[in-house]
Parts: sequence; C-alpha cells; structure tokens
Amino acid sequence: MAGQLISDPKERAERAAEKEQFVLEWLADFVYSTTDVLGVVLELKPSATLSALRRLERKGYIVRDEILVYGRIVLPIWGITMTGLMAYLTPQQIETQKLRYHQKGRVALSSLQHEMDVQRVAIFCERSKKYDSEEWTTNRDLPWPSKKSDPRWPVYPDGLMHLPINGDKNNLAEIAVEVERTRKTPKRYVQILKGHAANIAQGRYHGVIYFCVDQQAVESLKALFKRIFKEENITFTSPKIRAMIGFEVIPS
Repeated sequence: MAGQLISDPKERAERAAEKEQFVLEWLADFVYSTTDVLGVVLELKPSATLSALRRLERKGYIVRDEILVYGRIVLPIWGITMTGLMAYLTPQQIETQKLRYHQKGRVALSSLQHEMDVQRVAIFCERSKKYDSEEWTTNRDLPWPSKKSDPRWPVYPDGLMHLPINGDKNNLAEIAVEVERTRKTPKRYVQILKGHAANIAQGRYHGVIYFCVDQQAVESLKALFKRIFKEENITFTSPKIRAMIGFEVIPS
C-alpha cells in the first residue's frame, strides 16, 4: 500500500530499491518528468517521491533541471543521465536501443505541458480496466527515418498503447494515442486523419484514441471528425482487427 510504513530495515531497503527501479524504467522511456507525474508512477506522497528522487540524484542516475516560468517561478523536472541509463539497461539493450538521456536546459516550457499530458495518459492507459495496456511505445521510439531514403509515416502519433485482443495478453493490438490540448484547423485534421487511415491500412496500428482537455472538447472534436470522415470519405480499415477511433478526457 502506498505510504505504508515498513519497520524491517531489509524490507525497507528492498522497497526503496524497487521504487528507484520504477523511476529509472519510466525515465528510460520518457527521458524526463516532473515530481507530480513521478509521484503518480510510484504511488507515493510528494515527500516520499522527493526522497526517492534525491537518492537517485546522489547516485548520479538522474539530474534535477529547472524551467523558468515567466522568468521567476522555477519548475523542477527530473531527467535520466547516461550513468542512470547504463545502470538500468541490460547489455543487449545498450547494444541495440537508442541511448537517450536528459540534457539540462533543453526542455522548453511550451512543450512541457503536452509531454506531461502524454505521460499521464500513458499511466491511465496502463492502469485503467477499460484499456489495460500491456506496453507503451513513446513517440521517440516510433520508426522515425534516420536518412532521407528511409520510409516515413504520414503522421506520427504521441504514442502507441498495446491492448490485449479479447483479453489475450499474448495477442496485442497497437492503438495510436493523440493528446489534444489545443485545436488545429479543419484542413490540418483532414491531413492527420488521412495519415492515420494510411498507417492503419499498413498495419502500423489499428485505431486512434484522442484525449482532450474536457468533455466539451471531446464532443466538439467528435462532431468535427464525423463531418470530416463524411465529407472526405475517409475510412479506417485494419488488416488485423476492426479499426477503432475513440475519445477521452485527459486524466488529471
């Protein structure tokens, strides 16, 4: 249980090490995060979350960075270091995976809100009974072209969740996730939906879920998409399962 006191020193040390691994696992995927979001990941109160983060900072596994808000208020974020990445990944992963670590001063306030929304959505998709996502693929881990000759997807979603088909956790379907805090133009949505349709037809994923700021935003986006699908004759056809499109509110 979150926040439960553990009297046995050995058990307490094991519990602390487990929490530290959770942080490294999360940051190995997302590179950086805030204290609030990491508290949700760890299911700990703010003081206990900070204790875990400071232990990792002392080990050199993560670094505390600061983002200025209007030039005055400091918003702290925590990023994984190369040392932390090497401590967490297996030798095989080090050989084959992209090695992404946090570089101080590189995160802009303008991108932070969206990134934290995406991380909260990832937690929601993994923990909710509705989706029960087994895995999450970040936007960074999608197959972006490394050179001009590489194939490029027409659109890259904010992430992919991997859902069990008919409850079978050995048979997963990838579903794209988009987080919409601000609205795009109808013309841009036409391009995006056509891109999703092309990706789904290619079997790259099998549907899209849009997360919006509130229920009113959900209903308005749903109505706009219904109109676009009709006027532009766009259909989602998946070779694996019945393609889906859904709408949710961004979890707080």
